[in-house]
Amino acid sequence: MRYMSRQVVAKCSKCDNPAIVEIRYARLRLCKQHFSEFVEKKVERILRRVGALYKD
Repeated sequence: MRYMSRQVVAKCSKCDNPAIVEIRYARLRLCKQHFSEFVEKKVERILRRVGALYKD
């Protein structure tokens, strides 16, 4: 994961807002909102995998 510098004006991979982070292994550039959603989903998947969270 790499934070975008102010000089590079890249767009979010999911919308047209400016990207604040680049996740190379996933080939994504994400704005603040989509980065938060990405992290929340990732944490949720991990917690489900280890049995710490159950599906509703």
